[in-house]
Amino acid sequence: RAAAKTYPLLPPPGKQHSHGYLTTLRGVLKLYEHNGDEKQFQHVQRSYRALVNSKNYTFFGSVPEYFGGKGSRDEGCSTADFIRLGLHLHQLTQDTTYRNQAEHALYNALYFNQYATGDFGHHHLTEQGVAPSYTQAAWWCCTMHGLRAMREIQQEYMARADAERLKLDLLLETEYTDEKHAFSLHHLDSEDSLYQYQIRITKWADNRALSIRIPAWAELASVRIRSAS
Repeated sequence: RAAAKTYPLLPPPGKQHSHGYLTTLRGVLKLYEHNGDEKQFQHVQRSYRALVNSKNYTFFGSVPEYFGGKGSRDEGCSTADFIRLGLHLHQLTQDTTYRNQAEHALYNALYFNQYATGDFGHHHLTEQGVAPSYTQAAWWCCTMHGLRAMREIQQEYMARADAERLKLDLLLETEYTDEKHAFSLHHLDSEDSLYQYQIRITKWADNRALSIRIPAWAELASVRIRSAS
């Protein structure tokens, strides 16, 4: 009840920290799952759509650290929030727009924002791209949210099972395991195709089909099957 009374106090994106704004929207979405209040669900969807149609939506498919033109840095926390929010909305609505935008941000914003140390942090964004003179790993905040998002994406959004099939929604490097299935997915370097993946199945203890989503960015997709026997 306290959360339901509090979230309407959140102002629309103005000159404010994007991480706090997106974290609040994620909280309202969880509140909707708890109480089923459709008004809260619609509030999150309207706020999300307004954000991606605003100047606060970057070329990288995410948002800057601050809304309203205050500075031009990105931030690992906000990018992680944006992806988690989009994938959660897709999970609840099955609207593929949310998943496509989250996937775009994952490849172009979150991965890009991770440093060789594993940390996440900031880049200074310019009209030409990214300023080479400014990078900063923010281990006190962005690293936690970035790594937590990667774990959540793998565990909750990468694959989903129903009675007939296991649906592979995101093509990410991973080792997947549940009670009946186990497989690995790895990206292969290839001169023929930039995006070539190998799925190696080690356990399949039922008759479900494996359904592989063709990403919206793929112009052509093909599958080759090789039996271990």
